Amino acid sequence: MRVNLKWDNLKQITPWRLSSLYALIGGFWILFSDRILGFFIHDQTLYVQLSTLKGWLYVFVSSIFLYLFFYWGLKSLQDSEEALQESYQQLQLKHKELEIAHEEMEATHEELVAAEEELKQQFYEVQEQEAYYRRVYEGISSGIIVQNRHGQLIHANDAACRLLRRGRSQLRLPSPTDGSWQAYFSDGTPFKWKELPQSALAHNAKSPLYRELVISEGSQQKSWLSIHSDIIQNLNSDHDQEIITTLVDITEEKTLEIYEHLLNEINQMVLSEKSLPEIKRYLCEQLVKQMEFPWVWIGVKKDDGMVEFRAEAGLKYSNSNPIRWDESLYGQGAVGRAIQTGYKHVEVLEGNPIFEAWKDFIEKNGLRSVAAFPLIHQGETFGVLTLYSQITDYFNEKRLAFLEHFSFQLAVMFNSASDREHMERYRLLAEDSLEMILFIQPDGRIIDANEAAINRYGYTREELTSRYIQDIRLQDDCNKLIEQIRLAQTGIQFECMHRSKDGSAFPVDVSSKGALFHGQSIIVSIIRDVTERKNAEAMIWLEKERAQVTLDSIGDAVITTDVQGNVEYLNPIAEALTGWSNPEAVGRSLEQVFHIVNENTNASVESPIVRCLREGRIVGLANHTVLIHQNGQRIAIEDSAAPIRDRQGAVIGGVLVFHDVSDKRNLMNELAHQAHHDSLTGLPNRLLYNELLNQALAQARRKKSMLAVLFLDLDHFKLINDTMGHNMGDLLLQLCSERLKQAIREGDTIARQGGDEFLILLPEIRRGEEAAYVTDRILKVFFEPFMLNGNEVFISTSVGISLYPNDGSDLESLVKQADTAMYYAKEQGRKNYQFFTPELNSRAQERLSLENNLRKGLEREEFVLNYQPQVDFSTGRIVGMEALIRWNSAERGIVSPDVFIPIAEETGLIVPIGEWVLRNACAQNVAWQKQGHQPWRIAVNISARQFQEANFVELLSRVLNETEMDPQWLEIEITESIAMKKGESAVNLLNRIKELGVRISIDDFGTGFSSLNYLQRLPVDTLKIDQSFVRDISEDDNGEEVITTIILLARSLHLRVIAEGVETKIQYHFLKEKQCDEMQGYFFSKPLLAEDIERKFLSGF
Repeated sequence: MRVNLKWDNLKQITPWRLSSLYALIGGFWILFSDRILGFFIHDQTLYVQLSTLKGWLYVFVSSIFLYLFFYWGLKSLQDSEEALQESYQQLQLKHKELEIAHEEMEATHEELVAAEEELKQQFYEVQEQEAYYRRVYEGISSGIIVQNRHGQLIHANDAACRLLRRGRSQLRLPSPTDGSWQAYFSDGTPFKWKELPQSALAHNAKSPLYRELVISEGSQQKSWLSIHSDIIQNLNSDHDQEIITTLVDITEEKTLEIYEHLLNEINQMVLSEKSLPEIKRYLCEQLVKQMEFPWVWIGVKKDDGMVEFRAEAGLKYSNSNPIRWDESLYGQGAVGRAIQTGYKHVEVLEGNPIFEAWKDFIEKNGLRSVAAFPLIHQGETFGVLTLYSQITDYFNEKRLAFLEHFSFQLAVMFNSASDREHMERYRLLAEDSLEMILFIQPDGRIIDANEAAINRYGYTREELTSRYIQDIRLQDDCNKLIEQIRLAQTGIQFECMHRSKDGSAFPVDVSSKGALFHGQSIIVSIIRDVTERKNAEAMIWLEKERAQVTLDSIGDAVITTDVQGNVEYLNPIAEALTGWSNPEAVGRSLEQVFHIVNENTNASVESPIVRCLREGRIVGLANHTVLIHQNGQRIAIEDSAAPIRDRQGAVIGGVLVFHDVSDKRNLMNELAHQAHHDSLTGLPNRLLYNELLNQALAQARRKKSMLAVLFLDLDHFKLINDTMGHNMGDLLLQLCSERLKQAIREGDTIARQGGDEFLILLPEIRRGEEAAYVTDRILKVFFEPFMLNGNEVFISTSVGISLYPNDGSDLESLVKQADTAMYYAKEQGRKNYQFFTPELNSRAQERLSLENNLRKGLEREEFVLNYQPQVDFSTGRIVGMEALIRWNSAERGIVSPDVFIPIAEETGLIVPIGEWVLRNACAQNVAWQKQGHQPWRIAVNISARQFQEANFVELLSRVLNETEMDPQWLEIEITESIAMKKGESAVNLLNRIKELGVRISIDDFGTGFSSLNYLQRLPVDTLKIDQSFVRDISEDDNGEEVITTIILLARSLHLRVIAEGVETKIQYHFLKEKQCDEMQGYFFSKPLLAEDIERKFLSGF
């Protein structure tokens, strides 16, 4: 115990404490022991020895201390282990005791659990039995009511409440009768609730009381119940008797019983030969009365798709909408579907969109559901029985089953009555009929015949009725007889050959149908002698064959239709154009086969045959119509449609005749395009531009917006045309057109006005700056050169702009103002644009006035000729005169040629003016020669317009002849561009002029683009240096070099050279030094009138 206490004390010393204590003691030992030794021992050797001894002493003491520490620890652990082992053994003994006690408790627990499970099982079985009997009690279809002997309700299951149509709270009342609920026994005795137990108690207790009960409530269908009441006897007391009543729904059995009874009544009416309408009417009335249907009716189908009422009861149909059996809207109800399919059809009426047409009638009479049953005879539906109920789910599966059987039996009876009526009708009609009628047994024996048959066949009645049908048929037709007799029961029509008593054969049309005669099947055959019809058919066939051959061989397509527009025939051309073969197309609607649309809008076009059938007249096809081939190809056609009429004039169909006009339409479209577009550039022409401008003006007026008209004229285009030829000029116009298209906006229009003029329409602009912006883009597209046959050509344009509504409100004004502005742009140096201003209008008016004065001046002979001498450098003598025109206007005085010559060229007046100059110059020269003066050559300028005249050479010859002028004294001056303009044609024309003996001079030489090779071929005599080069002589060396080059060129070509515009001595001496042949200019003389020429230069002669 002491050891344990020591170990317990030792356990309180933790390793940390022990280590700290050991370190503290060691530290004190080392610190103080060294100081003590150093205090007492001064000998160093001794000090070292004692220090060593001190260290070993510390080690010894430490070892002893560690030994004791570990000894005490191990001893304590051994003692603790022995104590733990002893405690463990005691715990094992206790554990075994507990295990034994636990096993005993588990056995007891298992017994308790088993007992509990047995009790639960018994409880569950009781619960299941109770639930089973309750399910049987509540789930049974029969109703169960438990009452005491005083009639008070003890309990009622759900089925009883459902069958009696009363809740449990109502069944507990003294009497459940209230409102429209009624109950009575089958004998009519009112049902009294309290008397039910009394009746059971009064009945023999050995057997249950059985009675039938009828329940009705409002508009609901009444039901029949069988009730069985038994007494439950309590064995412990005579006063606790209870009555249990079982209720069974026998409505279906009673309903079937009523229907069977009704069928028997109908059958008796058929046997008693009541009329069919009377039978049907009685049936409807009984169904309404006994089965409480609100409305019942019987209808028969008609060939026009209508359903005709034959009998009805209950309600009176008052709706204006018809009832049909076809595919129309009114044929989609239960009646129509039943007739179409041959099967019963049931529909809920309330909220059903199919019955929207009859909604008011249905809601007014409270109808909720309908069932339609087809009446079928020999596989064909001939009518319908229609029943209506005010209960939505009345027509359940069971009711439909016996109603279907009921309708089938009715159909048989109706047909029996119908057969009887038909037979009677046959008998009445047969004798009066002009057709032959035979009554035949199924084995082919003839049993009766009318008078017409007897007369036609030539037999007596006895002879005919003793024969078989095969006796009056040709042998070849008898093979089909058996099959025809079999099919005749359901109705058959055929043609064959019959023979009379004398052996003559004739064609007949036979219509046979089965009938009942005294309950036996017979065949009634109506026979028509069709000899005349056959003859007529042969003629018709011949005509039809001729027509068919014609239709197959004509070049037009032909389609015929019936009156509904369904295809009946396509000829081969129609097959080719539509892509449909005749067999494929027949029976289809015309719109499907003959699909036509507008070629511009692709909108469907009404077929002319539809209008033809509707209006009964010949109808043509609208323009711009194309036929869509089955493969999608579009074919332009022209057609007309005409109605086909029968003998009474009624339209029975239509014929459509059409032909392919694609080539014609393409040609017309091409012509229309050419009429509205420029043939060279493909741009709209002036005509189309005017239409578009008028449309844009109308739109601008409506929207109160602006638009701009641009008038473009290519600068110096005439020079390009004259020097490079018309082909290059045309190519340049095409290239300019393409660039202009790129410069304008989407929606803008560019058109070619003519020549090198273009018109551009800018619709819907907000301000004039937009037009300026577009025009800037147009000017920029001309910055780049054009490539013409490998040559770079630069050209610019001048643009005039007019705005709507500022500058005009109509087409003519706007184009005129833009033209005026364009001319002003040219005056401003070209290559720019100008907006129209009122001042420009004044200038235009001035120009127009000048043009008018020019025309008048020509009529009034206001023109005069001035003559400027041409002097030979070598002799200083006059060798010729140039005739220069001047205008002395009565309104304007002297007008410079620079002013009126351009106008004369634009207006074409230059041609008569040029002829006047030519004629007067020649006449003056002849006059001077007749006066005895030395002959001079007279030079006359010929304009490009004159040179282009087809009869210019003839005119020149005629003037020479008329003036008696010697051709050698006439020199015509043409510009360099004119000479180069037409290539070979110009060379040929100049050769013809040369053949007249007239001299030819190239005027303004050096300003054009002459080809040396080409110039060498021209039959010219003189090159005239332009005065612009002469003017440069005194200013720079460039002009002198050009003149020197021209003179050298002329020398090499053996041509004379004349310089015009010589005004100074420097110019004169330079030209003379360079050996120029002749000169003309103010240095020698200004242009003078003929009188002044005579006075100044001829007076000395």
